Amino acid sequence: MGFGEMLDSFEGLRAVVLGDVMLDEYIIGSVDRISPEAPVMVVRKKESRWVPGGAANVAKNIAALGGEVEVIGVVGDDEGGARLREAIEKQGGLRSRLVVDGSRVTTRKTRVVANHSHQVLRIDEEVNDSVSSEVVDRILEGLDFGAVDLVVLSDYLKGMLTEGLVSRVIGLARDAGKPIVVNAKPHSAGLFGGADLVTLNRGEAAVVIGERPRDLNHAKDIAEELFVKLHVEGVLVTMGELGMSAGWRGVVRLSGLRR
Repeated sequence: MGFGEMLDSFEGLRAVVLGDVMLDEYIIGSVDRISPEAPVMVVRKKESRWVPGGAANVAKNIAALGGEVEVIGVVGDDEGGARLREAIEKQGGLRSRLVVDGSRVTTRKTRVVANHSHQVLRIDEEVNDSVSSEVVDRILEGLDFGAVDLVVLSDYLKGMLTEGLVSRVIGLARDAGKPIVVNAKPHSAGLFGGADLVTLNRGEAAVVIGERPRDLNHAKDIAEELFVKLHVEGVLVTMGELGMSAGWRGVVRLSGLRR
């Protein structure tokens, strides 16, 4: 399957997603009074639900579009890790290989939602330190891209995608002739040299380049600068309601709305 075909359809696509997996927890309830103890809402809890987040959500979305996806990440030896594994197993077309690191907690974002839509509070549990070399070795153990069509690296700056791991994964994917797509953060974008496509939103691109894209034409110029700075084959800058600017091997294309 060629890279262009992947952009047109995910049906039957075999992908591996490596990155910072998270558990998204939702505590859902109703509010009808203010606490007498402090000026805060009292949420009467009705239910809780858990869904894959972070890199696991990226994998879930590819699977929802018809792909067959394996997500590889790091979790703690805790309830959050167990719930994340269960949440992934419930998704069709999605399987996981989650490496357990007992020195970390599973990244978990708990949102309290009142009256169906109003988010009252978010509580984050996370460790952002880089994983150890021993954990990197366990992630890489048996890693083989020969039977997949696409490799995705999804970085949320939670410590899994270390420089050493990224270098090894990109090398393995290149040796296997597989395209590499990266969902990067500006502070780690420089790690992904050699990737086929790196995506950034307009704010993230501004951090890397030092200048915020004003419109699609300006985003075209930014994309060309990103080619040089990041040493990658393709760049996609998303511009919210304006659309996006995609650059590929020196040819920059604009799509979406124009003002």
